[in-house]
Amino acid sequence: MSILNVLLRAEQLLVAVDTLAEDAQTGARSSGAKLLLVPQHNLVMAARGSTQFFIRVYELALQASFRADFTMEQLSAELGLVVDQLWPNYVRAAAEARLPVEKLGTELVLGGWSPKRGRMVATAYAKSDSSRPTIVQPLDGGLASLGEPLAGRPDSFAPADVLAAGKVQATWLNERVGRQVAGGRLLAGFLEKGQALIKDLGEIQVVGVNRANAKARPHLISHLHGITVGPRSVMDKGCLSGVGKGSFRASAEVHALPLLTLAIARLVCRT
Repeated sequence: MSILNVLLRAEQLLVAVDTLAEDAQTGARSSGAKLLLVPQHNLVMAARGSTQFFIRVYELALQASFRADFTMEQLSAELGLVVDQLWPNYVRAAAEARLPVEKLGTELVLGGWSPKRGRMVATAYAKSDSSRPTIVQPLDGGLASLGEPLAGRPDSFAPADVLAAGKVQATWLNERVGRQVAGGRLLAGFLEKGQALIKDLGEIQVVGVNRANAKARPHLISHLHGITVGPRSVMDKGCLSGVGKGSFRASAEVHALPLLTLAIARLVCRT
């Protein structure tokens, strides 16, 4: 569980994440890449929840981005279907490691410049239930996950304000969970037409957390080669805090083209 914030304007996109990562076997903490670029197409992908599951999805998207017929719109349409296809392996891996399936969950964001629309666009994806298709939400204005501790705060692209919001979220979340699950440093991707930058905005100071409450979790020998599991979050409950206008739609309703089909087949055949 961690921080995932998005601010969206027609000409500008900001995506912010914390870097705290935890080894599923030992409980040791480190820094994780929860925000990655597809720079040749001016795109960013970010995640909250299982970072290793995110890395597998990013790997497929990156492979697809080399194709001559690649478009952001096609990737956005297919990404929910990709999550649905990979999810059974994820659940099976957790079951083999004797981890509670009900705590599985992932949130993903894909955003960047859309040549077709002539503006920045972003889409959020959430998955926690194998019996239901991935929730797909086009964003209008952005999202805050977690959103509750930021209630009443104005949106701001200023780096100092983005960092301050991250600190509030981390403190609130860690105190609620009873151990440190968000922290490290706050990274932010700043995208404009023809420009994609990642900045380290600073350290997220953790206040009031009983570190002794942290417990090591069982090692996950996975069909996806070592994915880790994180607790459920607000998006998993169908509450995209601060997402703006628009209604949820199931990814199964999207008639996607096979941009990622070959890459998925190669990944599944390796398992």
